[in-house]
Amino acid sequence: MSDNQPNQCVKHVPLFKNLNSSELDEIVNIAHHKKMMRGEFIYHLGDSIESLYVIHRGKVKISRMNQDGKEQVIRILKNGDFLGELALFNTLNTPHYAEVIEPSIICMVEQKELKKLMAKSPELSIKMLEEVTNRLDHAEKLIEHNNLYDALTKVVKILLDLEKNLLVKFPTSKTNLASNLGMTPETFSRKLAVLTKKGYIHSIENKLIMIDQKEALKKLLE
Repeated sequence: MSDNQPNQCVKHVPLFKNLNSSELDEIVNIAHHKKMMRGEFIYHLGDSIESLYVIHRGKVKISRMNQDGKEQVIRILKNGDFLGELALFNTLNTPHYAEVIEPSIICMVEQKELKKLMAKSPELSIKMLEEVTNRLDHAEKLIEHNNLYDALTKVVKILLDLEKNLLVKFPTSKTNLASNLGMTPETFSRKLAVLTKKGYIHSIENKLIMIDQKEALKKLLE
């Protein structure tokens, strides 16, 4: 898929995987795209969402302000992810921000046009509802995670969640990860330092960590 055919991105979104080729073509025909640079916002807090946004290429940070007035990262979206689906079921003003954190190509499908297709396609409507349910479940787990666990436990859990063959590659900056875990970047770095000093992990580079004692980390969660 080349950059001069970004409308094709909708065909690679899991949301639309159950649609037939004719239905996919209809969505492609109503999609358009926009190139965005780091630091630009797809929408701000309180904006009215009028489109479904698909990340064709790049990364987008979804965040909000917590009760202390500090940014909390809800999730980092990457290629194939999407946002704005809640507006398809209800008119609302968004409770968070959507900020581009690296050069991106965003595909947009207007809400009113997509609603017309949903009226004709029960499969699309059902898939959208499933995705909304999944995201609500993710939000509930994030709240539970941040309320129940101390800082060290949160860091250990994220390391084990991201680990592949004992390597941990952070998908975004430590600042964003810390915010997602409900802590300051300084606290996040201190907990990594504690685990390093104990010999559980060591840093290879800024966003890459090697786990040296995986079983020992698991025991910290018991």
